[in-house]
Amino acid sequence: MRRSLGVLAEAYSKWERRAPLTPSHVSRLVNSGVEVLVQPSSKRVFTDREFAAAGATITRDLSGANTIMGVKQPLNGSLLPGKNYLFFSHVIKAQPENMPLLDEVLEKKVRLIDYECIREGGGGTTPRLVAFGEFAGMSGMVNGLRGLGLRLLSLGHSTPFLSIGPTHAYTDYSTDARRALRAAGEQVARAGLPAEYSPLVVCVAGTGNVSRGALDALDSLGEVVERVAPSELARLSALAGTAGEHQHKVYVCVTGAQDFVRPARPGAAFDRAEYYASPTCANPEEYVPCFHETIAPHVSLLVPTMYWDRRFPRLLSTDQLQSLRASGNKRLLAVADLTCDVDGAVEPLVRSTTIDEPFFVYDPATRTEQADLDGPGVLMLGDALLPFLDALATPGAPTSADLRHSADLRHLTRHLFDSGLINAALDAAGGRFDLLEVTVRPNESTGREPASSLRQKSSALMQLTLDAGRAPLDAVLSQLQALAARMPLAEASVVELPEHCGGVYDRTIPGSAGGGAAALAASAAAAPAPGGSRIVVLGAGLCALPAIELLSRRSADVVTVISAVEGEASRACAALGRPNLQPLTVDARPTNASGWGALCGLDHMSAAELIRRVREEGGAVTAFSSLCGGLPAPECASSTPLAYKFSWSPAGVISATRNPAQFTVDGAVVRVAGEELLRSATPLADSSRLGRTLRLEVLPNRDSLPYAELYGIEAEAHSVFRGTLRYAGWSGLFAEFADLGLTEPAPLPAGVRTWPELLASRGVTPTAAPAASARVIDALASLGAHTIAAAPPAGVWDGSAPEISTDATVADAFSALLAGRLSYAPGERDAVFMEHRLHVAFPDGRPSEVRSSSLVSYGTPDGVSSMSRSVGITAALGVQRLLEQGSASSGPDAEPLAGVLRPTLPTIYEYCLPRLAEEGFAFEEGIEREASAPSTAATPMPAGRGTPGFRAASAAA
Repeated sequence: MRRSLGVLAEAYSKWERRAPLTPSHVSRLVNSGVEVLVQPSSKRVFTDREFAAAGATITRDLSGANTIMGVKQPLNGSLLPGKNYLFFSHVIKAQPENMPLLDEVLEKKVRLIDYECIREGGGGTTPRLVAFGEFAGMSGMVNGLRGLGLRLLSLGHSTPFLSIGPTHAYTDYSTDARRALRAAGEQVARAGLPAEYSPLVVCVAGTGNVSRGALDALDSLGEVVERVAPSELARLSALAGTAGEHQHKVYVCVTGAQDFVRPARPGAAFDRAEYYASPTCANPEEYVPCFHETIAPHVSLLVPTMYWDRRFPRLLSTDQLQSLRASGNKRLLAVADLTCDVDGAVEPLVRSTTIDEPFFVYDPATRTEQADLDGPGVLMLGDALLPFLDALATPGAPTSADLRHSADLRHLTRHLFDSGLINAALDAAGGRFDLLEVTVRPNESTGREPASSLRQKSSALMQLTLDAGRAPLDAVLSQLQALAARMPLAEASVVELPEHCGGVYDRTIPGSAGGGAAALAASAAAAPAPGGSRIVVLGAGLCALPAIELLSRRSADVVTVISAVEGEASRACAALGRPNLQPLTVDARPTNASGWGALCGLDHMSAAELIRRVREEGGAVTAFSSLCGGLPAPECASSTPLAYKFSWSPAGVISATRNPAQFTVDGAVVRVAGEELLRSATPLADSSRLGRTLRLEVLPNRDSLPYAELYGIEAEAHSVFRGTLRYAGWSGLFAEFADLGLTEPAPLPAGVRTWPELLASRGVTPTAAPAASARVIDALASLGAHTIAAAPPAGVWDGSAPEISTDATVADAFSALLAGRLSYAPGERDAVFMEHRLHVAFPDGRPSEVRSSSLVSYGTPDGVSSMSRSVGITAALGVQRLLEQGSASSGPDAEPLAGVLRPTLPTIYEYCLPRLAEEGFAFEEGIEREASAPSTAATPMPAGRGTPGFRAASAAA
């Protein structure tokens, strides 16, 4: 049978310009013997001429195609009988408006492959491989904010949101649209919003790709945005109708399934896995909706972004909205349903909207909708084209996204290995490959293999040629290495062969080695090239990997990676695939590092550089504070009551909660005992740049006194404070954990082996009055320690928490519980926040100033964390500075660097800081004039505040 593929001309909407294949895809299909038939279209983003040049036949007749592809569903009645079709059908949730299409599919015996159902590994709940969600979030949120402005105008108020245009009016989201959002945010900060509709709260319902895109657009409003937790919404509503600072803010609240419903069983805790279980379990019936009671009454703009079907309670029904408005609560102004789920999670979305008519107003009292935005009710947005980034609606829009997600489709067309190795190579533009050697070994022992073969791994040796040069080749290697990293249990690795093999492949993969990563890594060069250096890296863990990557960029250097963990060094070298890397495993027992230095000197470098510039301008630093924190990104923090996640052992964090601290305020030494540390936390002031956008709190960080001398400000600075940042509420909750003795390195009580037994020994039982607050009970329940209710004490023990090791301490057991329940989930990322604030006085009479320097850095979802990069890259740059001694760049008169070097040396930070900025660690600085020179404002913990112990220590000092 002749292999042929058809491409539909999109007819669902006049605005639809997407294509399921690009001309480059067509070219590769034609070259592989597939006939491609393309229906002509003058609105498609790629022209008919481009497809014809790639080898396609332009024709309206697709009857000769075995499989026909489109983006959106074809017109009813146009399906060809017996064909295979691929498009977004929107029939999976039995949406009424799409049932005629499903009937036609069944009648004509069409095989329908819906992009929504193509998921990783073929699972029903695994990530979708064809998804436009993040773009939907970005473009939809722009339109949603514009709609909010139009609704407020109809209610008699002109607001900065009116200046935001529709998404399709911007030629580029990353520049034009973001610039408009930033300008609107700045206007909100200056002029404020009407008191009648303040505080303005945007609720993003969901935490997936669409949510991430929506939050990106909201964050583009700038510093006017403040993230709040669901528990804070009632407090904000109490300010409604009043004048104040809240009029100059846009509050953003991210909610998840735990905020949509509550368990129907008294005392039960929300279980996400149970709630989203198989439809046959009917688990949603065990939950009752609560969003309309706890969240909706406080929200101005509701933005649904999550998956919903009829197994689950609605997010907001028409009856619930009617009752809410009948009670006099009219805070909900608009709904921007970015899923365009008609009659879905938000029932009042009774129809979809279009780019021509993007909004309508729905009145729940009369159950009617109208296009006139001046009528009573709630403004609705539900555009089915939101997954289409509207910038493509302009003829001159760039098509640079041609290959961005092409692998998602062609990954499924043919595969020689389930690992996706060949697919990733084929996805490279213009790539050719040759398989030179393939060795397949069994995954598990059958009992019949020789022992030697069980130590060998399956391997494939492939030669890949790219006409476009080295850059796309590196991109392919990065994709393959990322693929291997996503499958840790497979112990997979991808290594590029050294160039010196000259095509004699047995020089790099000896036939006796059996292939695999170990043989490839062993072929690395043994000596540095002329002008190169030999570098030894001790360790190959999370923080070492970014350092290894940076240090091995110069091919002339040889980097030896040494680890005492078997296989760790080899995996690190194999993941990078560079010939100048050598792994070495030493016969030693690894030690458990319980604490890591935050940012490995980055904070000291930036502080020293800021102080030096103050000195050069004739100023004196009279007060100094430095705050730093490694936290989950804001959108990931709301999924846990601790607002915290762990990318390595929690033991270090637990230990640090018992550290004593001291700092100076107005020349007096303030001492905080270790047992009082957690209760000494204070909110980060709004005067801080970070404090204006994030709800953070500050803990004193050990001994701040030596840093006055380190920075050379001991003679002038009367206040010196170094602090650790956490999300608001973390310290109070952890303090209650400490009150229960869960952070103590004490032996377990005799006979205790489970968490219910351990909690019972601390007075937390199902029958007795709990020795902890309701929020601690809820937090322990979310960690899986139990499901006891807060009040009255009732419920059952969960039993899903890990059994406690017999030789563990109480703190060890708590660390294991946190590590098991608060690790980063797929798709989540971390964040690094840092801020220095200096109060500067000028002896010549110039006005005093407050100078700030702040850093916000995010990790990569499913990739390298920002914390490990900040540590590893900073350390690696310090090494590079040492290696450049004597080079032309260091100057002929440069003093040799020797001994223990501090990051506060000018020769170190002048070299490192610009390069750190290139790696994504750039500081944003600001200068503010102050009318007077308040001394305590530099520290977020001014004298006279805090616990009684804190005040006593301050007075004694």
